[in-house]
Amino acid sequence: MFKVITDRGLKQYLEEISQYQILSKEEEFSLAKHIREHNDQASKEKLICSNLRIVVYIAKKFQNQGLGLSELVNAGNEGLIHAVGKYDERKGYRFNTYSVWWIKRAIYDAINAERALVPKSFLAKRIHIITIKIIQKNGREPTVQELAKMLKTDQSTISLALGE
Repeated sequence: MFKVITDRGLKQYLEEISQYQILSKEEEFSLAKHIREHNDQASKEKLICSNLRIVVYIAKKFQNQGLGLSELVNAGNEGLIHAVGKYDERKGYRFNTYSVWWIKRAIYDAINAERALVPKSFLAKRIHIITIKIIQKNGREPTVQELAKMLKTDQSTISLALGE
């Protein structure tokens, strides 16, 4: 349904989304009702496409936090798509007002996922320091579970850093 945007294709994408008209409140409510009652894919696409500009607007505010604009827009688009499935027009508020939270959440998640990728050398140094301390204190090497708990990360990340 939607393509992934690359840095090269960002300008073209921005031109494409400017062609979609912004919906009135009544049009949004009508589409949302049709989606809710009939699970209509065409209505979902129209509601999504008409709100792609707000994703770009929000994504621009998160630039220079570790991800490029195209990656931020891709994440925001995922949030927008998720919002369409959750939106209920009977509550009386506009779709773009509702979708902002889902768009920001998806962007925050993408930024945090990028930050969670700790450089292997840094993690390896931390593991080495903790291993030495545990050997000195307990006379044995720590388990992967112990290291993961002490470094507040998951066991697979520790295993990967240890080359296991």
